[in-house]
Amino acid sequence: MSPSNKSVFSILTMLAVAPLVAVTTLVCLHPGRWGGAQSFLAIPVMAVFAVLTTPVWATYIPTLIVVPIAMRRIAGSQCFAAVRLPWLLLLSLGVGAVVGACVLGPVAFLASRDTDSLAADFLTAGAVAGAVSLAIMCLIHRHGL
Repeated sequence: MSPSNKSVFSILTMLAVAPLVAVTTLVCLHPGRWGGAQSFLAIPVMAVFAVLTTPVWATYIPTLIVVPIAMRRIAGSQCFAAVRLPWLLLLSLGVGAVVGACVLGPVAFLASRDTDSLAADFLTAGAVAGAVSLAIMCLIHRHGL
């Protein structure tokens, strides 16, 4: 698979997998609040809404640009190819969690102003989504599809 195809799949992972994982995490944390207890259809609908939410654009759009470029450079290094897969996945989970929490940071900040603060939930959802997405991207860059 060519590096440009891997970048496209990285972007698709961030546009499809990350929002679905983030919303699923929110629904698992508070099913009644997010409509997950009523319908499975609520998760994909909320994931689309999450991508369209403007507070996230300031961090999400730059991430969509920077991560594929960074992954292409990292995947080209000898260290990326030499490190054992369990360590690569562990590292990608940690880095992805930090990046994901930063991407949802503005939403968490806005949520912290409410009396029923969901800031920790949004940070958790971002961390889980970032960890899963970066692990998938590492696997794509390491082994293809």
